[in-house]
Amino acid sequence: MPLIDGHHHVSMYTKNVQANKRFYTQTLGLRLVKQTVNQDNPTMYHLFYGDATGAPGTELSFFELPRSGHTVVGTNRIARIGLSVASHESLLYWQARFLTMGVTHSAISADGTSLSFEDDEGLTFVIVVAAKARRWQAWSRSPVPADHQLQGIHTMAVEVKHPERFATFLETVLDYRCLGNNGTGKRYQSVRQGGVGDITVYQREGRMQKPGKGSIHHLALTVADEASLARINDRLLAFGYDTTGIVDRHFFKSVYVRERNGILIELATDGPGLIAADAPLIGSEIELPPFLEPQREQIEQNLIRLDEEE
Repeated sequence: MPLIDGHHHVSMYTKNVQANKRFYTQTLGLRLVKQTVNQDNPTMYHLFYGDATGAPGTELSFFELPRSGHTVVGTNRIARIGLSVASHESLLYWQARFLTMGVTHSAISADGTSLSFEDDEGLTFVIVVAAKARRWQAWSRSPVPADHQLQGIHTMAVEVKHPERFATFLETVLDYRCLGNNGTGKRYQSVRQGGVGDITVYQREGRMQKPGKGSIHHLALTVADEASLARINDRLLAFGYDTTGIVDRHFFKSVYVRERNGILIELATDGPGLIAADAPLIGSEIELPPFLEPQREQIEQNLIRLDEEE
């Protein structure tokens, strides 16, 4: 059995959490499945978007940084997020939708399998015709028809000075396998079938990226359960990596580690999802883990009130 069972979630920075919510729910048609705060800094929002349940492999999350500037693009960064759709017809749908809604995007690729776009803060995505996340469920309230909804995280692109260091981390420590070249990069996969956990690693020289709005903070990978997470933590330590040890995030448990280029990777426990498929739409109340509940009044005073779901 592989140590890692595909992607879990990706976490980014946003300067404008209200505009962020509008884009990901109304433009991309994702469900806001969790409205909480950064547990390490509860003065900022932490929003999770995903499928009907917020299943692992579908979750895009954002930390709010109201004073953040522009990202200064450089090396040693997670550069692009892949999202899967079911068909070429879905790419045509998204191309037309982006034209109508004024979203920056590319033409569909010459082979008819991908379409790139950016969100309002310059975060880069590519939509690909590929396998959906394992537990993806269409959301019935999405403004996007079920046949064309985004079906989870696909290939993640990483740019680093020393790709051989990232390769060692993936292949030797986490038991990924190399699938060969993908243009100028090398593609690695965590599962032998399904194609839902790909990472493509590119070599890039230059200065380190300076993060800001629209940059990616970390990539989280799925681990079966807490016992498996403990075994992987032990393995990371045995290979000389510094880890946080197991951290209880309330919604799942995690271990954080930086590979040798400095890319932050989270290992997070699997689960059925962040909410039930038939749960009511999230309103204005913020969900807090138990240890932050006594601080609720102060936390809510420090946050702007987000618009209610329509």
